[in-house]
Amino acid sequence: KEIRKYLSELKLFGITQPISLLFSLYNHKPQWFDKVLKMIVSISFRYNVIAKFNPNAMEKVYNLLAIKIANNKIEHLNEIKTALNEIYVDDDTFVNLFKSKSISTNGKNKLVVKYILTTIENYIFHNDYSIHDSNFTIEHILPENYTEEWEEEFSNEAGRYVYRLGNYTLLEEKKNKIIANKILMKKKRFIKLVITK
Repeated sequence: KEIRKYLSELKLFGITQPISLLFSLYNHKPQWFDKVLKMIVSISFRYNVIAKFNPNAMEKVYNLLAIKIANNKIEHLNEIKTALNEIYVDDDTFVNLFKSKSISTNGKNKLVVKYILTTIENYIFHNDYSIHDSNFTIEHILPENYTEEWEEEFSNEAGRYVYRLGNYTLLEEKKNKIIANKILMKKKRFIKLVITK
């Protein structure tokens, strides 16, 4: 179940670079497969989804590891961890990028945004919500089609913030319809009320 979850996350991120490494692990070191897969998902989220770094360097690391594993040149799991550190986005860099990250909610990106919000929700409140739960929708606090009132609220720079991760929250569909395009102060009160219930 855990392996399926990690593989579905890689698919959601659109990540193909680690395929050679995963096949090599599966064929030669299956006892490490789930642990390395978990590392790869974390790396992929930081490196590909948030940082949007060039995937070429990542592909080289994965392919080299795949060859070494196939040729029985890696004896310990820590050797893989050390090699993967080369493409791991450190916490400070990740946090700085995450704070200002914009991802639109068009097409496939919508599910990526929902994945991020659901993961945060599950971590903070110890829930087990699925990103495929249709009861929860993404609420743009600053609406996509904002009015002049919103433009003034954001010092005539509202367009910069519409697709920021910090502009999104998860809401039940019926509550999302209630909140609709209310002004910021009313939205804040409504969301605070929903969270404290």
